[in-house]
Amino acid sequence: MTILDTISTETRIPIDHLRLIVRTADHRYKLYTIPKRAGGVRLIEHPARELKFLQRWIVSNIFSHAKIHDTATAYHIGASARRNAELHTTARYFLKLDFEEFFPSILIGDVATLLERLSPDLEIMKLFLVKRTST
Repeated sequence: MTILDTISTETRIPIDHLRLIVRTADHRYKLYTIPKRAGGVRLIEHPARELKFLQRWIVSNIFSHAKIHDTATAYHIGASARRNAELHTTARYFLKLDFEEFFPSILIGDVATLLERLSPDLEIMKLFLVKRTST
């Protein structure tokens, strides 16, 4: 059984429909802006309901089993911005960064490499993670 079969079975979404979602993923985002605190605007790319459901399924059923480095505190269960900030209260210096175009910079090859490291049986999952083009 492939990962695509598993997703289809567990989500009750037919495989043909999953493939359609993958092929049209680039067009399944609502784009809007919100103001930044320091001025300017931030582009938000919000996935459509079906795509978001599938993304969450992948996170819950695949990525959640990956080992998280101890210093990546934002991704541990029970994480909070407050707890992360408390870890730095004794630091002499603090650098805060906001990466522009961070998510569009993630390539399909990056995700495929991660999936291969998580499990060699996830080869079919590469089909699910389509590189979105910047708009």
